[in-house]
Amino acid sequence: MVDAPLGPSDISLAAAEALRGNLAAARRHAAAGLQRNPHFTIKRFRMSRGSTEPAFLAGMENFYEGLRLAGLPEG
Repeated sequence: MVDAPLGPSDISLAAAEALRGNLAAARRHAAAGLQRNPHFTIKRFRMSRGSTEPAFLAGMENFYEGLRLAGLPEG
């Protein structure tokens, strides 16, 4: 069986809650996502982003910080 990728809602909610300061909710979303895909890492997710647009990349750095705060593995 192939691991299902984290759904956009799993990672988005984890990052958003973490950036809002709601770490308990962020960690719950992160844990739920990791149950679906225990091999998820921020590094792998970062490598899947194809844009080189500076504004997009700057926004994504904030998103990645939210994922870190939520407790998702760096990889």
